[in-house]
Amino acid sequence: MLDGGVARDGREPRRSLTLVGGPVRTEGDAVSAAWLADAVRVAPHIDRFTHGFHTYPARLHPDTAERLLRDLAPGRAVLDPFVGSGTVLVEGLVAGLEVFGADLSPLAVRIARLKTWRTDAATRSHLVERARAVAERSFARVRGRVPVRAPLTPEDAAWYAPHVLMELGGLLAEIRSEPPGPTTDAIELAFSSILLKVSRQRADTRRDPVERRIRKGLSTELFGAKVIELAERLERLAAAVPRGTPVSTVLQADARDIAGARALASRRGRIARVVTSPPYGGTYDYAHAQALRSAWLGLDDRAYRRGEIGARRHAADEEEPAAHGQALARVLAGCASLLRDGGEVVLVLGDARFGPRRIVGALDWVRRIAPEAGLRWVASASQQRPSVGTEPSDFDRLDPPREEHVILLVRDIVSRS
Repeated sequence: MLDGGVARDGREPRRSLTLVGGPVRTEGDAVSAAWLADAVRVAPHIDRFTHGFHTYPARLHPDTAERLLRDLAPGRAVLDPFVGSGTVLVEGLVAGLEVFGADLSPLAVRIARLKTWRTDAATRSHLVERARAVAERSFARVRGRVPVRAPLTPEDAAWYAPHVLMELGGLLAEIRSEPPGPTTDAIELAFSSILLKVSRQRADTRRDPVERRIRKGLSTELFGAKVIELAERLERLAAAVPRGTPVSTVLQADARDIAGARALASRRGRIARVVTSPPYGGTYDYAHAQALRSAWLGLDDRAYRRGEIGARRHAADEEEPAAHGQALARVLAGCASLLRDGGEVVLVLGDARFGPRRIVGALDWVRRIAPEAGLRWVASASQQRPSVGTEPSDFDRLDPPREEHVILLVRDIVSRS
């Protein structure tokens, strides 16, 4: 539905919206472009439901996800093949949609599954009780100075003060002593959420050192507080999801091969909309950013390291622009094959950076590869975006400046005569 009228499947019509904020450049169908532009106009630091529980680099803004889903009728199927920490899925559940997500990162899959976990009061109470028992045993270890070996290489262990490393190792050992299952998985991710807060690593995407004064027992205290926070967030999510909404499905899968995912086989030709934010070329090294947490959790991230799309560590390679474009083309083709007739793909995508000054515009890229994937360009909304990890003065001199885009593509109705 692109003209603002009543949709065939009962969705609310898209209407032109009054835009507030900085300049947004739009192209294509006017009503659809206004809808996309509204999705870009977001206030900073929005947090609701389970979104803010665990940090994740470059998360999609919850308001953007909500606005890109709100016109879908309850029960429609939505897919995010770059699910990251699950923002689209959480907002989809609250909208009463059937949501599917996939990611090649094992850490992303675990976080997204946790953030979309549907719980009742008894489950949440059990979660807090189990975590409290783990914390009490961890405090006893700290008081008794019980030695333990952390599951890290010497290089990774160097990111922690010795007493912090020993406390974290003991805390993890106590978590691992709990019976396996969803509750223990949730407790383990609460542990994951504090790992950088008590480390010498500045942030997820910045591996330069910073000194933090972490007293004994603080890591365990932070862990206990995070579990209580998680239970509260899960309660808010449970209250917001409409009765009868299907449970979410989160797969560990390569977005380039998304059409072959077994769990999506029964939904082929039934996905109403794909809403996703592929990695911006040359911007982040997600695998490197997640390496410390993956080591602690014992996650096998080798496939992710080999297959990460758009990784910054490869940006200087001469063949990387072509490889990045080919990867996105495969993703779009796979998504198109899963869409229903008239189904849509909404991409949130930034211009790629290959080398310090070489910018490749995402709009032109997508315009070129969309028809090959069986998708028709409809509209876009774009705004200037600061570049991560680069001095602003470098990009002040670029003409045109680097931009972030929201792009709408549609799979046209196919004649079955």
